[in-house]
Amino acid sequence: MAQDTSKPTYNADNVAFAKGGVVGTMYRAPKGTVLPVDATTPLPDAWKSVGYIGEDGLTFGEKTDTTSIIEMGGNTVKTQVSSYSETVQFVMIETNEHSLKERFGDKNVTWYEDKHTYRYVHRIPDGDGCPHVIEIMKTNGFVERTVIPDGAPSEFGDIQYHGTDGVAFDETMAMNSSALIGGATAITYGAKIVDPGQPSQPTQKNTASAAGQDGQPAAD
Repeated sequence: MAQDTSKPTYNADNVAFAKGGVVGTMYRAPKGTVLPVDATTPLPDAWKSVGYIGEDGLTFGEKTDTTSIIEMGGNTVKTQVSSYSETVQFVMIETNEHSLKERFGDKNVTWYEDKHTYRYVHRIPDGDGCPHVIEIMKTNGFVERTVIPDGAPSEFGDIQYHGTDGVAFDETMAMNSSALIGGATAITYGAKIVDPGQPSQPTQKNTASAAGQDGQPAAD
């Protein structure tokens, strides 16, 4: 049956701006932490927010390499993707325990909450990754939660101290493929929520299945 061209196929309700979550935008957790399996189940206390993300938000980047087969006449007859990688770039504009651990590594940061003091050691990153969750509020009433089982810092921007800009930590994070989600780099869950101004809130209770078990995509 031919498509009815008299009816519009556009829907402005599907167009939206993106904002960070009211409670938090980027969370990190220790290795082995249960991964979320939907967009709205509250995160348990193991997930720690790195605080405010800068005005440019988050930029997801993809890199692919391809391999082509060329026939004797010079025409390409088949092309396939031979490698794939993904990154996310962001700027943390808070200096807190978890932004410092994200930037410098958990082992290199000591935070004394009761004394209001801290220290961090400048050294080459060890390359260890950990789970991350990114929560985005869309202005059309949807929340998106991107679950990254294995995110590790891969590039850093300069850290500047002066009187015209805030101190910030610019990071590009490599999103490594994970068997916990079938070899993918991340999964994004979306859901329409009643009030766009009230995203999921961290809590101690979480009945989500363990990563790689019920409710989580099986490995290939």
